[in-house]
Amino acid sequence: MLSLTPMPLRVSSPFIGWLNSRAILSTGARLSHGLGIPAIDALILSWFVTSNVTIIYTTDRHFEMYTKKGVTVINIKKQP
Repeated sequence: MLSLTPMPLRVSSPFIGWLNSRAILSTGARLSHGLGIPAIDALILSWFVTSNVTIIYTTDRHFEMYTKKGVTVINIKKQP
């Protein structure tokens, strides 16, 4: 019988240290799958979500697909 044991998260690079969280990774996977957006966009968005950010300024149209009450996504490319 195959036994799946979760491996500990080990991130040594200071540039991706913010990914060293199961909450961010699982939220990112859920957002990528649920919204149909690229995984890297979903990981960035998941950091905002898990950090309780209420306003997101972006140039990425994929972020606009996130429509949770209390969170405003502003695409600065579309601003007058």
